[in-house]
Amino acid sequence: MGRGVAAVDADCVEVAGGYTDAARTVVELKATCGGKAIRGAHLVGRIEGGVLDVPPSLVADNNGLFQFRPGTVHGKQVVKVTFLHDLQGLRAASILGEIRPTQRATLELPATAEALATFSLVGLPEGSPEASAVEKAVAGFLERRLGTRISDRGELKAVATVSLGSSVSVGTQTSQPVDLNVTVVGARGRLFEKSARTAGLADDPQAATKQAVQRVVDGMRTW
Repeated sequence: MGRGVAAVDADCVEVAGGYTDAARTVVELKATCGGKAIRGAHLVGRIEGGVLDVPPSLVADNNGLFQFRPGTVHGKQVVKVTFLHDLQGLRAASILGEIRPTQRATLELPATAEALATFSLVGLPEGSPEASAVEKAVAGFLERRLGTRISDRGELKAVATVSLGSSVSVGTQTSQPVDLNVTVVGARGRLFEKSARTAGLADDPQAATKQAVQRVVDGMRTW
């Protein structure tokens, strides 16, 4: 994105490319806007239908080209990666708002391994209704968004961490904040992370906690 280009037309990115070698180890892409190379483009990838290793931000050369090594591409068949302008650090970012993904900037990579992940939950009593609800919600999210299936085996490791903040009295009731963090880790490190925060309000801390956890679970449907 030449940084100036983004301020003019932030959603014009078109991406073309693919593997540069038969062994599928290096992906080369070219970023253009209106058919012209975007020199020094700063892009960030959003992954759908699988998990792979994409750098947090990609920077193109003066020809609009950039490369990365995705490692193992975990998915069912095809994993889609949509590249958007990386707006972090731009003074105009608040004006531009969120950039919508477009098919013009989507690259499809064939999966090289099935997306299987072991799963662990931290922060809730094992076997409790709240733990069961979170486990079910996380498993559904991983399957829907990342094409990742929970299994007793697999190269990936999915971890959901539930953290309870300090409860606060609100009149005669108690407010209980809850944080949920979901990560997927592969052989080369963290591949995906998503967090959410909410709170419950009830007559006692236990009821407030149950309400907060349920709100986290309900919120995951829109992830």
